[in-house]
Parts: sequence; structure tokens; C-alpha cells
Amino acid sequence: MAAATTLVFLLSVVTPLTQAWWIFGNKERPVQAVGAVDPDCIRHAELGSCEFYACLERRFPCGTDSYPLTHGAYYCHKFQNYLHMFNEQGRRWVRNSRQCLTRNLRATYTLSEVTCRDISRERFRTVSNCFVSRGFCSIMWNNKEALLKVFEAEDLVDRQVAIRVWREIFDIARGCAGRNIERFIEWALDTQLPLHG
Repeated sequence: MAAATTLVFLLSVVTPLTQAWWIFGNKERPVQAVGAVDPDCIRHAELGSCEFYACLERRFPCGTDSYPLTHGAYYCHKFQNYLHMFNEQGRRWVRNSRQCLTRNLRATYTLSEVTCRDISRERFRTVSNCFVSRGFCSIMWNNKEALLKVFEAEDLVDRQVAIRVWREIFDIARGCAGRNIERFIEWALDTQLPLHG
């Protein structure tokens, strides 16, 4: 219980800082679309394929620290690599959530110009909604080991990535509200980031 309370306090302090992070990057420059809309990429978005993130980066080259490469494709592949660890309900949730995320970015892919910040903002705007609306709250406890393999503590070494991931977790937690999320966060903190002793 103390671990969950500590997390809520830390997130209430860190969450406003995540807004300031965007100010310091040069993500506001417009990026012109490269090439025509590729029907294969639209299909990847429709199916929830991890390949869609490579399509998005090719069409709007934002660089090596862009959302499609550092977050979208990265976590999409991690979920795919650990899919075998999820139970049937969890696997269905992974597929449905992945599809929700790529479908939400499909409209951005078809634009002729966009800022790199807009791509990141659109994705982060939809992640908690996609996760919660597709059943995260009901699958998290029975799939906790698989989820912690996907969101490993090592991923949280980079401060910018850590802020983004913890903000996502906080947004998802707000969507779940209840004892299961409190139990899950407490278990995750004790497992990944021991605060005792």
C-alpha cells in the first residue's frame, strides 16, 4: 500500500514535468510527407502490424529519437516477443490494443505535412484509451509477469523514456480505478523497483 501511495505522489509531481519536456525538443518543425500513401502501410495500420511504425517514420522522417522508432515500434515488438507469456484473454488484449493504436495513427500517416511533436502527441493521447477500452483493467493482474517483461525496469533508465512510460501507466491507472490497479502497481514496484530495506 505504501508503494502505491509513493507512486501516486511521485506521479503527481512528475506528470506536469512531462509537459515541459516537449518544449525543449525541436519537434515543432513541419515535416513534409515523403512519397505517396502506401496501401501496404494502410493495411499494416488496419491490422495492427508493428511494421506500420516503420511506414510512419519513412513517410515523416523525424530521426532516431522519434516516437515511431523509440516508442511505437519498440513496444509493439516487445509485446509481440512476449505474446506467448500472456493468457488467451491477454493475447486478445495485446492484438486489440495494438490495432487500436495503429488505427488511431493511420489518419496522421495520410497527411501531407505534420510535426514530429504531433505524431508523438497523437499516440500518447490515445494509448491509455486504447489500453483501457480494450480491457487492460481486467487482464493486468493475471498477466502481470508478461506486462513487466514488456515494461522492464531497464527501459526506464533513460529519463525521457521513463517519464513517458510512467505517465502512460498513471493515465491507464486512472482509467482502471480500483483495487486491481492498486494491487498491480504495488506488486510491480516491489518486483521491479524495491523500495523496502
